[in-house]
Amino acid sequence: MAAFNERLQNGSASLAFDPANGYLRAVLDAFNVPVESQALVFSQSSFQAPLINVLNPRAVYFADTVAVGWVRGGRILEVAALDPTQGVIFYELTQKASPSPRFVRNNDCLACHLSWDTLGVPGLTVQSMYPIPDEI
Repeated sequence: MAAFNERLQNGSASLAFDPANGYLRAVLDAFNVPVESQALVFSQSSFQAPLINVLNPRAVYFADTVAVGWVRGGRILEVAALDPTQGVIFYELTQKASPSPRFVRNNDCLACHLSWDTLGVPGLTVQSMYPIPDEI
């Protein structure tokens, strides 16, 4: 990600902004993440939790070394990149048109992504849960 940020800065790479989906398509293309890899996540386990629900799920796209999280109406695009030495490193990209977009490292993600479940190394987690009914 640092190398890609450098390419963005020196102009050898760019990201096109789409008013409907922000930088989503451009990021998927830049990192060769297939749109067909999409998985929808309904849990509110993101910094964008107030936007996530069964009617507006978080879409997660993934390839071997990167995962991209997108929430319709969200203020950021979430990116998890695998570093062979450090484990997964988390970034965000503001979903606002900019002449110089940049991925910013977000260590706040480690509050959930660095645990016994990830064997003490920053990583990704997947869990299945049964929702609690709205009315009990």
